[in-house]
Amino acid sequence: AEAGTLIASLAASSEDIIWKNVMISHDSRYLRSWFWGLVYLVVGLCWGVLLSFLSTVGAASGEVLVKWGVDPHGFLFLLFMRYLPVTLQLGILALVPILIQFTGTQFEGLQSNSALQSVIFSRYFLFQLMNIFVTIGSVSVFTFFDQYSASDIPSLLVETFPQVGAYFIEFILIKTMFGLA
Repeated sequence: AEAGTLIASLAASSEDIIWKNVMISHDSRYLRSWFWGLVYLVVGLCWGVLLSFLSTVGAASGEVLVKWGVDPHGFLFLLFMRYLPVTLQLGILALVPILIQFTGTQFEGLQSNSALQSVIFSRYFLFQLMNIFVTIGSVSVFTFFDQYSASDIPSLLVETFPQVGAYFIEFILIKTMFGLA
């Protein structure tokens, strides 16, 4: 739009308006939106590293627990191997919408709750997709990475993707029972 032109749209209901952001100009909101989009892109890349670390915590903690004398068939072993990594991932994933809402209202200057919800849903969806793809890839690749060369990775992924299915069943159950509450 050229300087001095009016940008009009349908008015939101008064309950939907975030009144403290009404005076922020369209251009300012546009620049802020781009900036925070780039920030979330960088956070998403770091998110992949964090998820890779959390998804390998279970396997690494198993060896340590056996060295400490924990029974490999006991409840404590099962807790650390299966439920702790998934619970940590879901706990961190549950913080994402709160952070997006905070940055949307405080820094991006979104002017309506419906626009804020749209931003929250779209960015949170991308974080969940990243969560799924990074977890599948990291568990499948890092599980047998020492035993194979780079040329064996495609066949390795085909063999190990089904083994990650149990992890995602646990992930869905824990998310359903605790994450959505």
